[in-house]
Amino acid sequence: MPPSQERFAVVLVAFAGGVVAAVLLALINLASGEDPFAFRVFGLLPFGATFCGLAVGIVWFQRARRLDIYPTKSMLVQLMIAAMLCEPVIWVLAYGTRLLSKSGILPPLDFSQVAVRLATLAVCAVIVGFRLMSHPACGNCGRYLHDVASKTDCFPDRESFDDHYEGAFGLAPSATVFVPGHSGRRRASAMKLETRLLRCRGCGVHRVSQEVWRWEEGEDSSGWRRAAALARDVEILAGDDVGWAYGHSADLRSA
Repeated sequence: MPPSQERFAVVLVAFAGGVVAAVLLALINLASGEDPFAFRVFGLLPFGATFCGLAVGIVWFQRARRLDIYPTKSMLVQLMIAAMLCEPVIWVLAYGTRLLSKSGILPPLDFSQVAVRLATLAVCAVIVGFRLMSHPACGNCGRYLHDVASKTDCFPDRESFDDHYEGAFGLAPSATVFVPGHSGRRRASAMKLETRLLRCRGCGVHRVSQEVWRWEEGEDSSGWRRAAALARDVEILAGDDVGWAYGHSADLRSA
């Protein structure tokens, strides 16, 4: 199936998830007599639209991750449209259940409330979509990078940290030689280096993602503070074996 059709199929599945969520709320209404569509989240957002919008986004998120489909801007627009198409379903189910139990006459449409529900559906779905876009992706083929292994190195002082940090990638990645880490006690450490090894299942490219934490003593509190300026991502060519440095098997592509 072409990538464009795969993306559209994911959006259709997400829309079906929103419909299922709306039907579930309608069944709760019929079974209990309580109308969940009439509830408000924080007194503002319609609960039915919020629930269905999140359902669309979550189903879309899970399906895209499972198929290794990285979302594009056009896919996000399709997601918004799919979420807003749940509004007719919500209206029919919400007022249909009232039709069965009350006067038999549908109340007139309140277009201001329709606009609020449409906006709620779209925003809730896209919030989940943006969360998916923040996940690391391969620059070569656009698929997601998956965690293979991780490790934490602790250093007693800045000098020992600098020696490791500056020397770890001093050699070419193809040499497959990485400086071993330090396993000192965290409470006695001044610096901490957290390393994740990720891989692309499509083309075999690997990425080493590192974050640095500095221990800071304060009058009121002490603790680890993230050194954002030292964070880095290093791409490793496909076929280079760096898994041994992270406690993982050599064959990263088949893991």
